Amino acid sequence: MSTINLKIINISWVLLNDVQENLTFDEKTFSKHKERLIEQELGNANYLIALLNELPVGHAFIKWKGSEQPIIKNKLQRCPHIEDIFVSPPNRNRKIGEKLIKKCIYLAKEKKFNQIGLGVEESNKKAKGLYSRFNFIEADINSYQDVWTGEDREGNKTGPFSSLVKYFICKIN
Repeated sequence: MSTINLKIINISWVLLNDVQENLTFDEKTFSKHKERLIEQELGNANYLIALLNELPVGHAFIKWKGSEQPIIKNKLQRCPHIEDIFVSPPNRNRKIGEKLIKKCIYLAKEKKFNQIGLGVEESNKKAKGLYSRFNFIEADINSYQDVWTGEDREGNKTGPFSSLVKYFICKIN
């Protein structure tokens, strides 16, 4: 299957409704797309959207100030943090995730960072395999419990949710 009509761009207010309708597979965290767009506008992040034939099929979020997890913040300086690399189920195995990762690394390099990191749920072997192809290696940081909340479509608070995570970093040349 070809991804020839794939574009990776920053989210915009014009795209927000399409992203919410096409990439919200967890109704309990519906609000994340809007929150990330605001963080991007503040210059704190880039929220990358993968468009295949002009339809949103994936995303990745880069926080330029790094992870908010104290265990990571205290060990890694100047290490942007990628979170929530996601490709919609019907579009997986089309190298869209790889292209999102490449774009994240490219943007970090462009901003003169020499490393970038991400957390991976300990049981997610497929993701670990993908990241290893980009030379992400396990950081010398203990596993930690990632906890988050969200809002559903009606604006009701949801969560907390959690998962056990291991942190990986990639050196950028």
